[in-house]
Amino acid sequence: MSQVTIPLFTKNGITINASLSRTSSSSKAIIYLHGGGLIFGQRNDLPKEYIELFNNAGFNFVTIDYPLAPEAKLDQILDSLTKSLNELSHYINTTQMIAMGRSAGSYLWYLLIKNGAAPRAFLDFYGYAKVNNSIFKMPAPYYTKFPLVPPFQAQSLIQKSPLVFGDLDQRYPIYLSSRQLGTWLSAFLPQVNKADQYSVSDSELTKFPPTLLIHCINDPDIPYKLAVETSNIIPKAKLITIDLNEHDFDRIVSCYTLEIYQQAINWLNNAVTFH
Repeated sequence: MSQVTIPLFTKNGITINASLSRTSSSSKAIIYLHGGGLIFGQRNDLPKEYIELFNNAGFNFVTIDYPLAPEAKLDQILDSLTKSLNELSHYINTTQMIAMGRSAGSYLWYLLIKNGAAPRAFLDFYGYAKVNNSIFKMPAPYYTKFPLVPPFQAQSLIQKSPLVFGDLDQRYPIYLSSRQLGTWLSAFLPQVNKADQYSVSDSELTKFPPTLLIHCINDPDIPYKLAVETSNIIPKAKLITIDLNEHDFDRIVSCYTLEIYQQAINWLNNAVTFH
């Protein structure tokens, strides 16, 4: 697999790049956004084995930087991604674009599509379409089992300027603390009372492109019931249920996870007619 880095733009002291793994004979492109609760993670986090599956199936694969919270708020993150998609049109055929996200990356795609992005289809790996649900406004039971990360400790890890690479060891305590205290929304929303504005309504979901949702039935982070509710609203949606008690079930490559990704490719080829 050969991968090239594409510099998209520089703003507020940070350079936004994309990584492109190109096939030799196709204009189809998957645009991928990484997860990490909007606080940690980086664009090249998806194991190469999955990218190779997409490439071998005829899909170019693109991953994009975005500024992380809490140094950047959600309006700034979405502005950056919108500009990135515009810039990418110089390198790939965005009319053949497939959206893909994992966790918070899927959430960002829900908002981008709400705001006018028009992918041919959407691959939602254990994401969420709404943050105005009460579960995100209170301490998360799964995270309260861990030793408490005091707010002052989390605050000390926040940088003075925006960043696009969030090392897990250094950034995860910020996310953990916010989920333990029920303050996660304040880490990324411009204002906490704007949760409705940064959620996708049921009526908006009815206008979504064909969507494949993949979610563990006992996900300890993002409840499975959210995926069920979303899949019941989007007209051309399919939900693949993973019988595990994990969130990012695909972080370690196995024969099982490769088969799930192959199912996603098969679904794409059946759900979308490419030109």
